[in-house]
Amino acid sequence: MTSQHNSRTGQCMRLARLSWQRCLALVLVLLPLACRVPARAASASRARRITVIFRFDDYAGSGSSIGDELLTVFQKRNIPCTYGVIPYVSETFTDDPANCAAIDPGTAGRLTAAARTGLVEVAMHGFAHRDNAMAPKSPGSESEFRGLGYSSQLRMLSAGRAALESLYHVRVTTFIPPWNSYDENTLRALEDIGFEMVSGSGQTHGIADSGGFKKLRFLPYTCTPGHLREAVDFARISSDPDPIIVVLLHAFNFFESDRDRGQFTYQTFGDLLSWLAAQPDVAAQTLSGAARTTRDLGYRRLRTFSARRGLRRGNEPPFFTAQNAEFFFYHSTPPRVRNAHR
Repeated sequence: MTSQHNSRTGQCMRLARLSWQRCLALVLVLLPLACRVPARAASASRARRITVIFRFDDYAGSGSSIGDELLTVFQKRNIPCTYGVIPYVSETFTDDPANCAAIDPGTAGRLTAAARTGLVEVAMHGFAHRDNAMAPKSPGSESEFRGLGYSSQLRMLSAGRAALESLYHVRVTTFIPPWNSYDENTLRALEDIGFEMVSGSGQTHGIADSGGFKKLRFLPYTCTPGHLREAVDFARISSDPDPIIVVLLHAFNFFESDRDRGQFTYQTFGDLLSWLAAQPDVAAQTLSGAARTTRDLGYRRLRTFSARRGLRRGNEPPFFTAQNAEFFFYHSTPPRVRNAHR
């Protein structure tokens, strides 16, 4: 009886030991898997810096008063912003500055001090922000530049930049196309007169990469302010070596301007900026600042990003959803693509 008892006890102990060993082995297998994402996020956070850029469109048009109020919000937190300024005023489309009125100096002047300190970048947001009749029309296909000849576009771009530089006494190097729409003639003209940065929507508009546009840099907007926190979170857990978030702002994003479409008050947007300023792995820049400090901003990165996002999201933003949150930041060119073209 005693020997049987001892035998059973030994079997139980062996089974318990075996079960314990199996459990330990299972834990050792699963633990790295469970920790992989947090560990990767932590190491990525230590090794990389997430760049965030704010782009405010339509200043001197419908967004001038909101833009003035926002300037104070940005200044209080020492966060820079690129303002897309419309240099001319016209009721209808024209490519001739003689047919336009200049931007109101009083409105324009409210940005002057901030522009000179570098807190605000003055970017050229079109000519007069009027739709031309040359581009094929469909819903959402408005364009001020696409479809125009090279000489017309060159005249508009040269005159618009000269007007802004005369007003602000700063160099204007960034172009934000109205409705994020442009064509190859636009890029040729921009490069020929010394622009450095183009910020659209991420679409390539069917322009082939023919080896040109060596001087231009491209940084599309990637999200709206309501998705900024998500964008930072996804950038953190990604393995991307150079994540860039470009936040697109319009006057209608704010309740003070549009009660129906507004998502933020000045106060709640200021709270968002305060949160951003407290993130140790985030650096805010302007579009031109990124052009100077980031190497991988060529047309190939834009084309690769557009192709990847197009497979998942389809056409033009701005209807962002959580399913597409991985595209809330601008992806780097994959190394295999970048290295193959060196």
